[in-house]
Amino acid sequence: MLGAGFMSRGLVHHIVNHSPGIQVTAIYNRTLSRAGEAYRFADQALEATTVNSSADLDAAIASGRPAITDDPTS
Repeated sequence: MLGAGFMSRGLVHHIVNHSPGIQVTAIYNRTLSRAGEAYRFADQALEATTVNSSADLDAAIASGRPAITDDPTS
């Protein structure tokens, strides 16, 4: 997901809570805290892992952990 504004938070909430089989694996936002808030808005217990490289992102996805980044190339 690119961005963590109002519409993105609503979309993440819908996917997490009402779309079985679909997962939001990562959120990019210029401000990491806003990306994390999008996951927490969907599920208070959903804590995201900050990733800084493609390898970190691959590891988070493989382990089923949601990821956030402020680097759109990760």
